[in-house]
Amino acid sequence: MASGKAAGMLLAARSLMEGAPPDFGLISLLTGRSVAYLEQVARKEGWKVREVAAESRSGLEERLAALARRLMEEMEKLAFEALAGQYDKQRIDTLGTLLKLAERLEAIIRGSGYSAQKEQEDNAELAAALALVDARIVELACELAASLGCQTSFCADRGEGAS
Repeated sequence: MASGKAAGMLLAARSLMEGAPPDFGLISLLTGRSVAYLEQVARKEGWKVREVAAESRSGLEERLAALARRLMEEMEKLAFEALAGQYDKQRIDTLGTLLKLAERLEAIIRGSGYSAQKEQEDNAELAAALALVDARIVELACELAASLGCQTSFCADRGEGAS
């Protein structure tokens, strides 16, 4: 089993050979250049860049999930071997590196579209939570105003504070 950078290069080469559509992430792993650098060169030189179709993206996600499962199974075997007194640091390091590469590939496969969608969902959840907090703060303020004997038009309009 290859380790480190060589493992990433082999993983990217295998992905391309087995039908993964070429993208900046895989090319980055093969060349050792950053994705940002490759994108800059592509813009500057006018490369024809294909967008990855949703169908092929889901296929890549399935393959990546299968790879991650195999890597985790191998890591579990190593953990049990270590508990039995057999410790193979090189295999553990190699598997750790491959898991990190699989994580990077997942981020590349999902791409910025997934990140933007996830961010919008997170923002919507945060906005809903903040609206609930805001409503509760107003409710508590009206209750406090009522307990102090103050009556504000704001609380009266809401039907609160006039206990």
